Amino acid sequence: MCWAAITISTVACCACRQTCRGSRASSPNLPLTVLLHTFFQHFVAVQNLRLEKFLIYKTKTGTQIETEFKPMWKKIRMQRGKDYVLFPLLAGPLAPLVLVGNIAANLARNIWACA
Repeated sequence: MCWAAITISTVACCACRQTCRGSRASSPNLPLTVLLHTFFQHFVAVQNLRLEKFLIYKTKTGTQIETEFKPMWKKIRMQRGKDYVLFPLLAGPLAPLVLVGNIAANLARNIWACA
């Protein structure tokens, strides 16, 4: 079984697709790819935390991860607040259109950046 096929970081790996084609290990690729493309900007931010140092190598502590995560979480919250609360409120009666437009724009940007 190819374990690389079920990890998010190797979903788009050409070598993996060649060796896993038709096996059961490749079945999670579609849901993981959709998840990766939808929340790409967040996965890139979390990647900077170097979670493998905490989970595998045990060279980081949970408090270090938490300390590094707080400013990132603040930035994510502020951006989400602007995109999905502030800008639609500023649009007044066109708020639903602005909200749908912001969702579509963020999704399109994530898919484009991940491709």
